Amino acid sequence: MDKASLINRYAKTPEQRVMFAHILDLALRSENRNTVESGNFLPESDADTVSDMLRSAEIHNYILFGGCDGAERKCPVFLPDYLTEDDITDSPTLAGIAFATAEVNRFDLDRADFTHRDCLGALMGLGIERETVGDIVCSGGKAVIVLKTGVAELVKNELDSIGRFRVTVSVGDTAVMERHDDSVELSDTVASMRLDAVCASVFRLSRGAAAEAVGRGLVAVNGSEASKPDAQVTEGDKISLRGKGRAVIGKTAGTSKKGRIRFEYKKYR
Repeated sequence: MDKASLINRYAKTPEQRVMFAHILDLALRSENRNTVESGNFLPESDADTVSDMLRSAEIHNYILFGGCDGAERKCPVFLPDYLTEDDITDSPTLAGIAFATAEVNRFDLDRADFTHRDCLGALMGLGIERETVGDIVCSGGKAVIVLKTGVAELVKNELDSIGRFRVTVSVGDTAVMERHDDSVELSDTVASMRLDAVCASVFRLSRGAAAEAVGRGLVAVNGSEASKPDAQVTEGDKISLRGKGRAVIGKTAGTSKKGRIRFEYKKYR
């Protein structure tokens, strides 16, 4: 299948058309030059689609790599014949990945408590494109940020505060990503376990706004873009809404006197 046909088959938005065309160009360049070629970080919802597209194109010399174990945002990395996946894992810089560590001063350690949203907002305030930022792991007054090497120095030199706290930033080739559970356990009632109803509850939207978000491709379930507002949500499903966060659906716990379904969920900060 040629490039245009692949893009027409798999891309659903203008942004995806540009992204997928670039990824296919990287694959071709890697094959022709026998070099490492790495794309930007993919949203979790696009990673499966990219894998399907590359499989259809019979392109197999690549990995999806996010710089650390358990990464949610990953880059497509196309490998020359002299490198293996282990080489990339051992030396993330080969994939164009660096790590920035932002820390508050010692006087604020007891007060600072960064969230993912705080850190991402500070980075976007520098004018950095979202696709150049991978996973962000926060713990108290410290944040470890996975970045493309092209923006690492900018972050090091320009990121001086997160939220209301001043920070010092260092950049390195590796970092210890100590993941902490930053979720809160919540519950609510809904008329049904339809995706639009659950999204409206979890992300505090109107039912209509939630259905519109699904229609615009902003909602992902278990890493794949959702397209049907009436899809049923079940225990264990991971739901994310672009710009609003993510949640994991827990068990249902009966119905209220008005017949609404009680359900539990974990929402991540």
